[in-house]
Amino acid sequence: MPSLFSPLASVMNRLRARLATPQNDPLLRVLLVDDSTIDQQTAAEQLALLGIKPHLASSGEMAVQMSSTLDFDIILMDLEMRAMDGFEAAKRIRRLESCLPGQLHIPIVAYSSSKWLYEVGAQGRDVFDGILKKPCELAALKACLLQHCTRDSLFR
Repeated sequence: MPSLFSPLASVMNRLRARLATPQNDPLLRVLLVDDSTIDQQTAAEQLALLGIKPHLASSGEMAVQMSSTLDFDIILMDLEMRAMDGFEAAKRIRRLESCLPGQLHIPIVAYSSSKWLYEVGAQGRDVFDGILKKPCELAALKACLLQHCTRDSLFR
């Protein structure tokens, strides 16, 4: 005769197995910031091919808020967004980092179309760690992640 706890034990075992799968323990914690749902979906699909399920932010404001409450290994930031653009969001994230103890520095990569990327060199040298032109090839995205993320982040 099965005990009353058998169904609960079964559910707990399934939950433990699910939590142990790679999909729920991603190699990298990526924040993808883009106000275009099409561009966001395209980049998220590319990241999924690399085994990464990104956190999504659809505005600069949301990116600043999320980066202050969650721990990310890298932020892919669109530059041209309504209300708060990627430059301002990145500056605010850097200000938040400077207020925290220790040497916290989240790599922020400008992820935008070519017409905005020249601005990174002019204005964004202090806030952006790299540039990724969108749309990008999967190999370029992977190279960017390998370049800007620490070994500990990649091989958790």
